[in-house]
Amino acid sequence: MNAEEHKLNLYGTAAVTIPRPELYVVYTGDRKDIPEFLYLSNLYEGEGSAEVKVRVLQGNGTGDIIDQYVRFCKISDEERKKHGRSKKAVEEILRRCIEEDVLSPFLATRQKEVAEIMVTLFDQEKVMEIHDYHIAEAARRDGILKGRAEGHAEGRIEGIFASVQNLMASMGLTLEQAMNALNISEEDRSTCRGRMKNSN
Repeated sequence: MNAEEHKLNLYGTAAVTIPRPELYVVYTGDRKDIPEFLYLSNLYEGEGSAEVKVRVLQGNGTGDIIDQYVRFCKISDEERKKHGRSKKAVEEILRRCIEEDVLSPFLATRQKEVAEIMVTLFDQEKVMEIHDYHIAEAARRDGILKGRAEGHAEGRIEGIFASVQNLMASMGLTLEQAMNALNISEEDRSTCRGRMKNSN
C-alpha cells in the first residue's frame, strides 16, 4: 500500500489500517492428503510469538494457471530424470509444455528467457550444495554413515560424483571435461577418478 497515494499518517497516534495479508504455497507433488492450510507454528522448535497461516494451492485438473504451473513442474521432473540437468532436458521441457499447451502463451513470448534461466539454475553451485546436503541427510538417516559430519562429507562426494556422471552421460563429456565444467577441487578429482576406475 502506498502511504503517499492514500494519504496515510504513519507518524500519528491513530491506527493505520493495512490490507489483510494472504500467503500461498503451490504444492507440485503427488500426495493427495495435503491440508488446505499450513501453520508456521507447526515448524517451531520451541514456543513462538507469531502465527502464520499459509493456504496450499495445488493442481485441480481445471487447466487454470496453478494447474498449468503444477504440470510444468511435473514435466520438468520427468525430463530431468531422463536427461539430467542438461540443455537437452531444458529443450524437452519447453517442447513438451508448448506441445501440451502448458503455459504456452507465456512460453511463446519468453521461451529464450525461460531457457536461459533454467540452464542457469541447473548449472549454479547452490543447486549442487542443496543436492549434496539431501544426499548426506538421507545417508545419515538410513544409518549408512556414523555421524552427521561424516555423513555430510560422504554425501557431498556422492553428489559430486553423480553430477560428473550425469554430465558425462547427458553431454558426452570425458571424466576430465566433466570435472573441469563443474570446477571440482583436486582432492575431489582424485576421489572421482578412483570411483570411476572401480565402477569400470
